[in-house]
Amino acid sequence: MTTETTQDFSAFFLSNTSAVEIDLPNGAPMMYPDADTGKRVVAHVYGPSTEQFVKAQDALNRFVSDGLRFRKNGAVKPMTDTVAAHEADAKFLVAITDRIDNFPFPGGLIQLFRQRELKYIGDQIRAHVSDLGNFFPGSAKS
Repeated sequence: MTTETTQDFSAFFLSNTSAVEIDLPNGAPMMYPDADTGKRVVAHVYGPSTEQFVKAQDALNRFVSDGLRFRKNGAVKPMTDTVAAHEADAKFLVAITDRIDNFPFPGGLIQLFRQRELKYIGDQIRAHVSDLGNFFPGSAKS
């Protein structure tokens, strides 16, 4: 007679979300409205193991794939529409961001990620989600 036991593997699972404390380009913590009276700006993002992230990544991959042009000899030449690429990246960042605390940007997340002068926020979010350690409960990073 065989007895099956139920094992709990949840201690090995990635978390669905993680918080990114945003820094200014000079390395100082981003405080809104200012360093003296403000609160830390924190982005809450969906991790690579979530449906939100997978759908967003698939959409971004489709954009990249659709943007490739094939020449007669079979070589691939990338489309050079930087405006469309920037918009696709902004939509990706919106899709993987649950919310940003303490930074009520006019127009919401899509306008924030479209704003090229705030590029460093999206850069930090992309770097954060690329490190799975940020989504592992109990790690020094989570």
